Amino acid sequence: MPLDRKGKATVGSRARARARGALPYELNFIIEAAELEPGRLVVVKTLGDFDGLWRAELSPSGTGTGVQLTWQVTVLRPILKFLAPLLQPAFAWNHRWTTPRGEAGLRRNLRARKTAPRPDFTNCG
Repeated sequence: MPLDRKGKATVGSRARARARGALPYELNFIIEAAELEPGRLVVVKTLGDFDGLWRAELSPSGTGTGVQLTWQVTVLRPILKFLAPLLQPAFAWNHRWTTPRGEAGLRRNLRARKTAPRPDFTNCG
């Protein structure tokens, strides 16, 4: 999630991102927060090697949170657009290979944030 200079997510804040899979290429892009409704909705725009929107609708689910993702992007990187008709099966395989690894990394990050000790400022003068 894009964060402002104070580490808070705000509409308009941006972050640089890089996506790599098993194939020998990477996608570089900027993520910009477009809509934020804490606990309910996150929408970001992407700009760079691909442009579009990523939308996550959050809802309670058992003891956790359910997430409905919508990802609408257009690949702009010329070589990938050129090769897409020929290599579409390889790109699809790469996406299926990469996605669970990205999810696992996100889960590790969220667990670490949840268990990280919070600063105690009660004794600060």
